[in-house]
Amino acid sequence: MYYVMKKLYTITAALLALATSATAQETAQDAESGRVGFSSHIWLQVQGGAQYTLGESSFGDLISPNV
Repeated sequence: MYYVMKKLYTITAALLALATSATAQETAQDAESGRVGFSSHIWLQVQGGAQYTLGESSFGDLISPNV
């Protein structure tokens, strides 16, 4: 049984390794100067939430904010 499971894990790992693919991105080239440069854009992401833990206190005391 151990040999069969080990063989199954090996085959699964090999199939997953073959299933992965590599992708390339095109470089941005300026039409006027022909230079390839860095795109100077800025992205900002804000996340928030709340967390409730189990305990023996009141409900309001057990809620904590997450940022």
